[in-house]
Amino acid sequence: MNLGSKSRSFGNYPDDIINHVVEEYSADAIGQIHLWFEYLDSDRLARCALFLAQGSIQKLKDAVALGRSDTRDLIVAAEYEGDTQVRDFNEPLKKQK
Repeated sequence: MNLGSKSRSFGNYPDDIINHVVEEYSADAIGQIHLWFEYLDSDRLARCALFLAQGSIQKLKDAVALGRSDTRDLIVAAEYEGDTQVRDFNEPLKKQK
């Protein structure tokens, strides 16, 4: 994969994303997670994937795959319950149930 000028250091993500990844995943997984987030190319999508993953690396991988195939599906899965938007991951992550 050639990320070119779009690639950014993991340290340049918003603090809420960095803190969530560091708290929920092993240090060995951070490089892979960073690569997955580069594929998503959006802080909102990264937050959606983290929310759906609930700390599971496999669920995170699945959420990223969903976002890569159709970003709308990832957003709906993370932000909506039925037809109602109950979360907005344009905003920083919060401890949500």
